[in-house]
Amino acid sequence: AVVSTQSTGDTVVRLWNGPTATSFTGHSLVVTAVVLTRERIISGSRDNCINAWDIAAGKLLYSISESRNLITGLRLTGHLLVQTSEDKRLRLWDTRNLELVHVFPVRQYIQSCCDVNSAGTIIATGSNGFNGGGCQVSLWDIRGRALLREMHGHEQSVNTVRFFPAASEMLVSGATDSMVKVWEGGAEILEKRLPGLGAITDVLAYADKTIICSTNNGCVKLTVDDQDFVVDMLCF
Repeated sequence: AVVSTQSTGDTVVRLWNGPTATSFTGHSLVVTAVVLTRERIISGSRDNCINAWDIAAGKLLYSISESRNLITGLRLTGHLLVQTSEDKRLRLWDTRNLELVHVFPVRQYIQSCCDVNSAGTIIATGSNGFNGGGCQVSLWDIRGRALLREMHGHEQSVNTVRFFPAASEMLVSGATDSMVKVWEGGAEILEKRLPGLGAITDVLAYADKTIICSTNNGCVKLTVDDQDFVVDMLCF
């Protein structure tokens, strides 16, 4: 099954099974982030709401609302929901009792995306920015509730961050500057610019260090080869 929003500006979440889709309605503004589990769909929107649906019943289970909390990213680790927002904050929610567990200190720039490592101990976030201002990848300690480090190098807004499976601090980021960067231990270890493809909108990172990138103008497969990337165009 694949979960998606239909198009830019869509308020509906759709769960696809082959050519058919089940629609989940409840947001009043565009859906910006979705998390899929075996039993639930959790979505965030510019309407300041986080909604959770029971997949089998097709019903809304709960809706969490927080003033000015325009959701930009969601990730789930155990019962903890990690969430970034246009109000420049990173939040942690307990999905069992719908309580706000923690709000990290407000940042200078919008927190545009997030991910959690497989151990559930570290959060990565990306921020917006331009001309190298902002545009950083930040690592956060979930247990210690603290900022661990910031990594700079992107020239424009970071749109996506993703940890490699089974890696504690190795992750990939993609940005509006058409750059894909691999980070480990707080340092950039590899980068690739994808000219002519526009912004990097999302990435998937695999255990064999293969990376799949979606861009404004197609999808690309990156394979690490002797400290460089081999680029294969998948679709336009």
